[in-house]
Amino acid sequence: MYAPEIAKDKLTIAIPSFNRAAMLAANLKTVAGALPSWIHILVVDNASELPIHFDQDLHALLVSRGVTFTIIRNRTNIGGGANILRCFEHVDTDWFLLCGDDDLIDPLRLGELRSTIDANPDAAFVKFSSRFHNYTSTIKATGVRALMDAPGDFNSLLFMSSYLFQRRLCVPFMRFGYLMNAAYAPHVEIALLAASKHPFVLSPVIGTLANEEDAAWSPVDVVLCAYYLTDSPLTRDERNAITRKIYAAHNVGRELLDIVSIQNAPRMKDEARFLRRKALRTHLFFGHGLKRFVALAALIVSPLFGAIGQRLLAYLYRKTTGRKYLRKFVARHAGL
Repeated sequence: MYAPEIAKDKLTIAIPSFNRAAMLAANLKTVAGALPSWIHILVVDNASELPIHFDQDLHALLVSRGVTFTIIRNRTNIGGGANILRCFEHVDTDWFLLCGDDDLIDPLRLGELRSTIDANPDAAFVKFSSRFHNYTSTIKATGVRALMDAPGDFNSLLFMSSYLFQRRLCVPFMRFGYLMNAAYAPHVEIALLAASKHPFVLSPVIGTLANEEDAAWSPVDVVLCAYYLTDSPLTRDERNAITRKIYAAHNVGRELLDIVSIQNAPRMKDEARFLRRKALRTHLFFGHGLKRFVALAALIVSPLFGAIGQRLLAYLYRKTTGRKYLRKFVARHAGL
């Protein structure tokens, strides 16, 4: 077993993974030849059917570059969100870069990211640019409202592979991260709570080269995340700022409706009816044009039709947009 000494001043690339050994190996082989010697790679294998390992070629390439690595395997599959938190637990270096196993980090940008954390030793985390949003300048601030008011939409905050965390300042918030386990966003909760106490940095460096498009979150994940985040242990003003950021993404209402269409076959429970009303109000207050008119009409008329109207609404959405999101939902959760 390869068990290297890990210097505290190294930068760890922490990768939670499950059943993607081939993709992970291919991504690492693509960048390994350009990785600096101050990088340590940590892979947390979530009890994959075939244990993750580095073949001789990858092993030799990393060793030749002075890059150390550790593979830790969970005894059982603990779920994707909890495996993200295992990265926080197992990191031994002061700073680490959280990276999805389907993402590719640009090794040529690691030096710039290292310079950013060296220049900001008091920062809890660095959020760098990605395909979801490109920051035009470096921003350093403190506070949840400052983070929510910064450029970039809600989806850019969700993207896991664009965060550098200072372990010492972020680990104390892990217990709240575990509350976000089901929503696949423990890293966002930790970042929010860390921002409420410590400075953070938004960087224009684009650190991610590629992302597997088919691995996008399902709308169920997004909505669970949205609701849980608005119930974070923060002040009312901070929670309101989070809510505004979520609704400004212009997709939460649509995704709520799509989730309802998945849940409503063949009957609609009380929880689903509440969710549908919430979705319609979202369209009403945050939609535009025809969408707002349709939401208002549906909100007023649907109670008159009772169960028949509810089933009709569910059927129409399942046959249109809901079908697409149902496929994404199944694909996303089948391999948990």
